[in-house]
Amino acid sequence: MIDFMILGAQKAATSTLQAALSADPDIYMPAGESPLFEEPEYSAGYWRRFGDPTKKAEICGLKRPDNLCDADIRERIVRDLPDAKFIVVLREPIGRAVSAYYHLVRHAHLPPVELNQGLNSSLAAFRRGEKSTSSNIIRYGCYGTALQSWQQSYSSDRFLILSQEAVRRDPIGAINACRTHLGLPAGGRPANDEPQSRNVGIYHPQLLRAAWFVSRLKTEVMPGGLRRKARERFAPRVIGQVLGRGVDYLAARTRQRAAPLCAEIRAELTEIYSVDEAILRQVAPPDAIDWSFSA
Repeated sequence: MIDFMILGAQKAATSTLQAALSADPDIYMPAGESPLFEEPEYSAGYWRRFGDPTKKAEICGLKRPDNLCDADIRERIVRDLPDAKFIVVLREPIGRAVSAYYHLVRHAHLPPVELNQGLNSSLAAFRRGEKSTSSNIIRYGCYGTALQSWQQSYSSDRFLILSQEAVRRDPIGAINACRTHLGLPAGGRPANDEPQSRNVGIYHPQLLRAAWFVSRLKTEVMPGGLRRKARERFAPRVIGQVLGRGVDYLAARTRQRAAPLCAEIRAELTEIYSVDEAILRQVAPPDAIDWSFSA
């Protein structure tokens, strides 16, 4: 049974929060992301069999940040999980878009082109109304529009909305907020004294291209084109895994920052997210929104 979901946002410390909640004996969360409301998993009915295999945890939940801004998935969840609760972590959306771009290139969902060229393509796809990985980079930062749609089907008290900085700055507070939201008494603690950064990005151009190549080697596109899976052939999969560890090792020792955004792209993103921010401030608590494009 699915009691709750970490809905998103993508690239907003949801993996850090998931790791902390997974260490809580009262809460069961499987590792990684659970695309149970996407195909082919949804038609297979895996979500019906979801739960703690040990039967020890009181509450069972999953993480899938893509769910927040996907209307088709939202409709399935609304229909099948009328009693669920949701946790949302928000991040300043322009920074999130940049982080998402590098993440998607790293995992071979997008070609390894320069940041501004890639985001320019994403903006064009977004303006055309495409449902694509490229367009999603922009659309997945429209939190207000998404949450407004969610709250047309669920009451606002079903949603705990936090900021990324709050999760990083006060992990114990974030865990206890989650426990209270899920009907558990406060008293949780993180697995470690300091929150651990997860899914650290690769920004060095050559290492990013190498990571893209490695992902292409060890994975292949699934039907539908928006997801990838491990290759069935053993040799390229294992070679890719070995090479990937080498790239990660080098990336961890390289202090490369993301490339700067050009003024035109920053201005267009600001315009898009200013409109959405006005909606977001109507459906999310003020302390979850630690940025402003309207100031």
